[in-house]
Amino acid sequence: MNEKDREIFARNLTHYMNRDRVNGVTLAKYMNVSSATISDWMNGKKMPRVDKIKSLSNYFRIDMSDLT
Repeated sequence: MNEKDREIFARNLTHYMNRDRVNGVTLAKYMNVSSATISDWMNGKKMPRVDKIKSLSNYFRIDMSDLT
């Protein structure tokens, strides 16, 4: 994925985290990743794999396309 895709994902992830008042540590525990990984996703440094995007969509009760 390119930089623009990472930026869009980061903005959407941050939106849903704010909407549900979820912090990075809580989400990291649910996703079984480090809080640094969540931070990288939120800052557009990295993009999660498809299986992680699916888990995020389940967590927030949204479609995968709402994140991407």
